[in-house]
Amino acid sequence: MTNPLPIKWQVPSRSGSTQPNSGKRQETDIRNHEVLDKGVLLLKDNPKEQNGGFENYETTIEESLFGYPERQIESVSSNASIFFDLRWFRFLESLDLSHVVGGDVTFRYVVVTYRGNGQLAAICPFLVCRNPNIYFLYSMDKYFFLNWAEEASRVDPEGAGRYRILVWLTRLYRALIQAAGVRTDGWILAVSPLSHRGGIAIDPSISSGQSRKITHLVVERLKEQGRQETMPVCFFGIEERQSQLRSSLCEEDFQELFLVYDHAIPVSNLETMDEYLQRFRSSGRRLLRKEMTAPSDNGIRFESVHDLSLYRSEIAECYARTYNRYGSEHFHHCEMFWDKLGRYLYPNAEAVIAFEQDRVLGFSLLLGKKDLWFYRVGRCYDAVSKRAAVYFNLAFYEPLKRARVQSYGKIWLGAGASETKGRRGGISHALYSHVWFPRKRERLLLLPYLENFSKISRTTQSKASCPSSYLHQDQIVSDG
Repeated sequence: MTNPLPIKWQVPSRSGSTQPNSGKRQETDIRNHEVLDKGVLLLKDNPKEQNGGFENYETTIEESLFGYPERQIESVSSNASIFFDLRWFRFLESLDLSHVVGGDVTFRYVVVTYRGNGQLAAICPFLVCRNPNIYFLYSMDKYFFLNWAEEASRVDPEGAGRYRILVWLTRLYRALIQAAGVRTDGWILAVSPLSHRGGIAIDPSISSGQSRKITHLVVERLKEQGRQETMPVCFFGIEERQSQLRSSLCEEDFQELFLVYDHAIPVSNLETMDEYLQRFRSSGRRLLRKEMTAPSDNGIRFESVHDLSLYRSEIAECYARTYNRYGSEHFHHCEMFWDKLGRYLYPNAEAVIAFEQDRVLGFSLLLGKKDLWFYRVGRCYDAVSKRAAVYFNLAFYEPLKRARVQSYGKIWLGAGASETKGRRGGISHALYSHVWFPRKRERLLLLPYLENFSKISRTTQSKASCPSSYLHQDQIVSDG
């Protein structure tokens, strides 16, 4: 039997950009060969799986998608979000991701192709995270042990005293399990980098039964990588509505854990702003109308810009000003980041910029495909910006205007600030992580803690994610 999981020897990216994640390439290729050999044995030793159609596909680990036809990549990702789009992947490959996330990460893809003709069937981006000091949602150590108390106290200020006690108990338990040899310093994260969404983009022409087989192959490939690295595997940011993927992961011995509530405004049938306002009770409509008219009353205008290089310094300054107010736990975006984002994602990326005459007061970065994503925001905090309700227009009303023109299903607003988003029509949607451990030690000592953490986290966030009283009850539809 020929090797069903061959490794492809990749040439450097044709984008001409530096590949920051390829410094340990020889070591990684050796690891991949060892892991793939194990994958061959798994399939050879299981004739039932061979007869189930697994022999029709090949699974590889790739540094880059260059070398695969663009039309095939676009076909595989046609039903997926912008974060699984060809242009998004090209953009990611042009960046030094380790710099952006604040520590050493290796970006790779699991790629599934048809054995006969080599045509793409599925793509699963992932990060190997070996540094616990990276962006906190991508760091097992920070998210589950070190940084959660600060976030919980911000979401639920009344419970701040209780959280201080939990912090002490959490850090004590962390020290004990680490002394027992449990690792919390890294994991393999199946996520589209610089987003909060993970998963597998599978060619939509493939049947449901074959999709499950492909999911199994991808999962097994990541598990083998996890065994080789002695790291957990985590599918990150899986939406409630992704029921087939969630059930498949549970069947593959992954534990489902609540991650966070995202928020979205449904806009699939929205034609006018009046229709949007009619979703709210009279008290809510008064507030929203006041915010909508505040910019023009104060001489503020909004412009849509696709060429982000025109304002990259102002955008970078506004972004740093806003995110630094909440600490250091955010992605780091230099001026060149915005320039590349505009070029690679055109025409699906646009910046809505607020001006007071020629002065930039703020921006919101919108990404559009299927849904519209309120991806980044930055602003000034002076009296003019506050009086003109600049933030609320950048975050809600300007995206809503664009959703009337394009046929989007939802406007995704992101996690956090649940009350603010709920008052303006944001409905909570649960996101999940699915975690698998290669060693019994972690399953016995770490998994029970993660399960309890998940339950407490959901309870805490649910308090802040209650539907707004501003909305009519028939407008409240949540999958969380």
